[in-house]
Amino acid sequence: MYRGEAPMGPDVSRRDFIASVAAAGATSAAVVVLAGGRAWAADSLVGVTWGGAQVEASKALAEKFSSQVKPATFSWELHQGGAANILPKIRATWPQVKYDIVAAWDPVWHGMIQEDWLEPLGDLSNLKDVPERFWTKDRQGRPVTAPLNLAALMWGYRTDLVKKPIASLRDLLDPSLKGLIMLNAPVSYSALQIVSMALEFGGSEKNLEPGFDFLKELARSGNVGRVGGGDIGHINSTTTGEIAVGFGASTNWQGIQKSSAVTLLNRVPTSKGLRGFHYTEGWSILRGPKAALAKEYANFCLSPANDEYYAGAIGAGPTNTKAKPMPELSRYFYKPDELERFAYFPDFPLINSQMQEIVKRFETEIVPLIRKA
Repeated sequence: MYRGEAPMGPDVSRRDFIASVAAAGATSAAVVVLAGGRAWAADSLVGVTWGGAQVEASKALAEKFSSQVKPATFSWELHQGGAANILPKIRATWPQVKYDIVAAWDPVWHGMIQEDWLEPLGDLSNLKDVPERFWTKDRQGRPVTAPLNLAALMWGYRTDLVKKPIASLRDLLDPSLKGLIMLNAPVSYSALQIVSMALEFGGSEKNLEPGFDFLKELARSGNVGRVGGGDIGHINSTTTGEIAVGFGASTNWQGIQKSSAVTLLNRVPTSKGLRGFHYTEGWSILRGPKAALAKEYANFCLSPANDEYYAGAIGAGPTNTKAKPMPELSRYFYKPDELERFAYFPDFPLINSQMQEIVKRFETEIVPLIRKA
């Protein structure tokens, strides 16, 4: 990979990043955070993203955009209880557009595509530097997302709490792991933990039965110490030692390893289920009166230097091939020759179509077994 713009390393803080454009006239007033309502000025946008590093990086880029490209004000709303919860909020007011630009990931984008809400983005000049594999397309085959970062979900464990190395999912049945494994509720991470089990034992998204069969064995073993969902629960439970083995995002494992050594299970040649389950995150733009301005901002974010900054700020891999990833992320992602062996790109539309049944089966078939154990 190489850079196509002036370098801006991943260790640059938001303060430093904003300071770098101050001479051009950037001010903190360029971003306006509103509690509610809709700003209708022609140069304003309402965006939705995650809290923490994501919203801070988005604000920094908004200030730079307002200074260097076009004066604009931005108001931000945060995802509550998962990005999928933005779907009913959009549906409630459609065709009136309350949000202009929404940060999401693959499963949520497919929900938006089903509703035909998204603006085509094939004319974004910086999208040409993003591999087509990372694009999400609508029914007409048009790209409708500006993917800013690549992330992955994977199994792993705290090295100090697991006595025997784990080389397959069947190793999770070892008695030494009593109470040390965390299962995710299916709605968390789009049931990819169950998909990984299905892959390990001969199934896939098209046939989850092998995954549920193993899940029942695991539930009966007594090795499941927690059923949870979401990044914070995974990070906190593992950091405190409540559990030792789990399935979570690459950014989770980065947080955990700050206090404890972790072993990642995303490069296990003998396993079909211990892989990196890849997904993208980035911007989607709703069809509405502010779509043109929102597209300019999305394209700005996708430039090599800005994508490098954003991905580095949140601890993920950039999607722009001209951006330089953080060196410490190499253990979470793959070199081109490793993709076929270790990476898995899930069929999210197929998983989404089964989600109601997956959740029902987990609650009626798996949870009772965990309680009995």
